[in-house]
Amino acid sequence: VTERPNILFLLSDEHSYRFLSARSGEDGGEPCHTPTLDGLIRQGVFFRQASCQMPLCTPSRIAMLAGRHSHQAGAWNNNS
Repeated sequence: VTERPNILFLLSDEHSYRFLSARSGEDGGEPCHTPTLDGLIRQGVFFRQASCQMPLCTPSRIAMLAGRHSHQAGAWNNNS
């Protein structure tokens, strides 16, 4: 029997990737001191390029958590 892996998916809210100290100021932005996030980056996966279903926070998160496009989940704005 193959064990299923444990996957932990973290969202760091209100953080711009430009300011993570692990990025050393790539793409502009003065890096902030972010030791915990940097440790997670070193031990996990860091996506340098990613896309989302919707350019708004709530519909994008609903789409990701539901595994559906935001319009299929009825999420059109941040009040959804």
